[in-house]
Amino acid sequence: MMSGAPPRTPLARLRRTLTTLAVAASAATLIQAPAAAPAHAQTARATAVLGAKPVYEGIERAWPGDHDKDPAHAVREQAGRSCWTMSGDPYNRYLYADVAGSAIPAGAKRAVVTVDYFDAGAVGMNLQYDSQSNAFTGASGPALKGTGTWKSHQFELGDIRFANRANGADFRLDVQATAENMPPVCFSRISVEFTDAPCSTSPRAVCSSPRARTRARSPSPPRPTGSAGPSATRAGCR
Repeated sequence: MMSGAPPRTPLARLRRTLTTLAVAASAATLIQAPAAAPAHAQTARATAVLGAKPVYEGIERAWPGDHDKDPAHAVREQAGRSCWTMSGDPYNRYLYADVAGSAIPAGAKRAVVTVDYFDAGAVGMNLQYDSQSNAFTGASGPALKGTGTWKSHQFELGDIRFANRANGADFRLDVQATAENMPPVCFSRISVEFTDAPCSTSPRAVCSSPRARTRARSPSPPRPTGSAGPSATRAGCR
C-alpha cells in the first residue's frame, strides 16, 4: 500500500492561497514608506540680535539709515533690553537687514519676518523688501501707540527676490515719522523664516497684499507728510 500526503482538494488549495496572501499583507503593514514632509514646512531661519555687540546668524549684517549708518550710534537700552533706536537728528527712520545667501533656500518664494520692537510713540511702521517686481515692495505693519512696552510683530512676504537691491539690503523696517516727530522706537531682534506655506489672509491661499500680524492689532496709520525714501509698491503673496 502506498503511503504519503493525501491529494489536495481545490478547497485546500484555496485555503493555502488565502493564508499566503494574509501573511504578505501583514508584512506590508510593517514595512511602511517614510512619512512625507509637511506641506507647509518652514526651513531656514536667520536672526539678528541688535545691541552694542550685535549677534548675526544667517544674516550678513544690519544697519540703521539713511543719514547715520553706524550701528554704534543707535545703541540704546529700553526697559532692560539693548536695542537700536530710530532718531530725528540724525534722521534715521530705517533699519536695514541683509540676509546671507547661504540662509535662503533655493527657490524660496515666501518669508516671515518677526520683529521685536519697543513701542515708544504713536506712529506707523511698515516693511519694504526686495521682491521680484520691485526693490521696495511694501508690507503694511501696525500702528504704534506709545505704550512704552516691548512688542513683537510678524510680516509675511510673498514673491521675494532678496538680491540686495534695497540699498544693499534685502529688506528694511520703516518707522513712519518725520524728523521732528520721530519717537525713540527701538528694535532688539529680527528673525527671518522661509516657508512654502501660502499667505494666511485669503481662504484661497492667495494674498492681495503681504500680510502683517502683531500681538496688539490695530488699523494701519496714515502715511506722515514729509516722508523720505523710494515709494513702495504692493505685491501679492502668490
